[in-house]
Amino acid sequence: FLLDPELLESNITEKSRLLILCSPSNPTGSVYAKKLLEKIAEIVAKHPRLLVLSDEIYEHIIYAPATHTSFASLPGMWERTLTVNGFSKAFAMTGWRLGYIAGPKNFIAACNKIQSQSTSGASSIAQKAGVAALGLGYAGGEVVSTMVKAFRERRDFLVKSFGELEGVKISEPQGAFYLFIDFSSYYGIEVEGFGKIENSESLCRYLLDKGQVCFIE
Repeated sequence: FLLDPELLESNITEKSRLLILCSPSNPTGSVYAKKLLEKIAEIVAKHPRLLVLSDEIYEHIIYAPATHTSFASLPGMWERTLTVNGFSKAFAMTGWRLGYIAGPKNFIAACNKIQSQSTSGASSIAQKAGVAALGLGYAGGEVVSTMVKAFRERRDFLVKSFGELEGVKISEPQGAFYLFIDFSSYYGIEVEGFGKIENSESLCRYLLDKGQVCFIE
């Protein structure tokens, strides 16, 4: 679930303006290795009007040996990149609506014009919580590392468990806290008391009705 540099380059045209990256990825958990990002950066450098929006909100939820590389840190990419991040994931602050964007001043100034007329500012309570989170140290210190360790244990258990099910395809996520599972081999199966599982929606309804398990599809 990673961009193929050659395929990417073949699809960029004179009208292309924005490349969106997400690493670690939602919803696959894929992580872009530095060498792959460097190849993508070389392609971006060939197209002066192409910008990059890099979503890095899961940067601290990553499982060794995978490592995180910020796209803007690559040679020549700071001027071309808007980095989106926030407190929701690493600091378990989902719903507090506290995020930030980093990039060249001219782009941030344009963002301010829009943001000031839409969401205005983050609440003072969320800002205080954000300050406390930053006080935990780099990458959230021991608090976040303990949480990531728990996520890894859950990932390992689920990958092993789903991997033992016939017809289920799953790749091991290297970051974030998602599993991107392929259940398509079950499509077309008739289930007594339910009917035919035709697609992802009906599969989710079946699992909810019969197993009380909630999926996002």
